[in-house]
Amino acid sequence: DFQKFPLLPTQITPVPTDLSKNSVKISISDPKFQLQYLNPDGKNNVRIGKLLEDLDLFAGVIAYEHNNSMRSIDNTHPLGIVTACIDRIEIHQPNIPIDQGDLIMSGQVTWTGRSSMEIYMKIMDAKSDICFIDSYFVMVARNTETGLAEQVNSLKLEKNSPDYEKFEIGANNNKIRKEAKKFGLLSHAPKKDETVEIHNKFVNTLDSENVQFSNSARKLQKNQIWMEEAKLKSVLVAMPQHRNVHGKLFGGHIIRKAFELSFANIEISVAGPIPVKCIAIDDISFIHPVKIGSIFLLPSQVVYSQGCKAVIRVYALG
Repeated sequence: DFQKFPLLPTQITPVPTDLSKNSVKISISDPKFQLQYLNPDGKNNVRIGKLLEDLDLFAGVIAYEHNNSMRSIDNTHPLGIVTACIDRIEIHQPNIPIDQGDLIMSGQVTWTGRSSMEIYMKIMDAKSDICFIDSYFVMVARNTETGLAEQVNSLKLEKNSPDYEKFEIGANNNKIRKEAKKFGLLSHAPKKDETVEIHNKFVNTLDSENVQFSNSARKLQKNQIWMEEAKLKSVLVAMPQHRNVHGKLFGGHIIRKAFELSFANIEISVAGPIPVKCIAIDDISFIHPVKIGSIFLLPSQVVYSQGCKAVIRVYALG
């Protein structure tokens, strides 16, 4: 049912789902690696940004393993596989102890299209199998010579199996992603309820004794700051040390830098001894590859807050 695309002789192969599963151990208990995974909060917790970097790296490994049948005798590969986007990263345990055992990182190709793959990734406790972080990575394949979309290996599935259900979920996720692109802010105006909320926030800052549009006539309520004051920028130089197998800047490195920038932004914005933790990342999209030697900015801004929660948006601008 899922073999929708014609196979190329000796190239495209239906891959059994059990061969699309992989796992590795992250040895955070090993003194040789512990320092690079240590969070600076002084509480011996794991550095979440480093785990995000690892997830992106391992998702790429799994994507290539899934298409291993295309590898030539001289160990070259016709596909250039890159991360296109990452769907909602759920951080179930923001404070992962670094001194209570190692972690297991695993992934599985759960859905394939013509040139794209969805890979379900998670990080668990090695002893108890408790899930700390999970997410969906979307990887796309391009021809290394032409740069055009290239077909990937399909999945060999059995009906009524758990993997069949995962495939259907992946197909639905793909549909949702396509629909979301149609209604982004760059192509559509804010909805009516969003416009009303923006207007209400504006009205609530007006001085009742001097109602006008001038900024000098607006006042903040208690525990508020202007959005303009909730910005933080960083600059990133694409170093050869952080290049991927295609000679471009490794996406996981950008993810870690963006995460740590957004964390610093909210720490500064709350301006007090309040512990901050990340519970989710809505989505990450890679629009263009970054050449080694490029210098680009990472602007971040707190774009929404309610109660004890806030949303920070980060861009990478060349």
